Amino acid sequence: MLLAAIPDPNNKHSANADILEGELPSPIDPPSGCRFRTRCPRATEKCATEEPKFRQIGNDDHWVACHFPHLDGEELEINDEILWPPDSQE
Repeated sequence: MLLAAIPDPNNKHSANADILEGELPSPIDPPSGCRFRTRCPRATEKCATEEPKFRQIGNDDHWVACHFPHLDGEELEINDEILWPPDSQE
């Protein structure tokens, strides 16, 4: 979703990039839980109360900090290794 909002300099139609809706979070006083939840269409109450952990998804070198890392409605395999926040490591 966030990547879809980035304009592509090689694409004439990049002006039609996805426009993110919702409230822009304050960098000085970020919202509780997930910092992107105020603009995310998948946000739930869990996103408001729990900060998502930074985890590897799939077998590639892709990392997310999201409670619901889905691609096109498909749930992805999530590695149990948590890298961030540091206090969550065991």
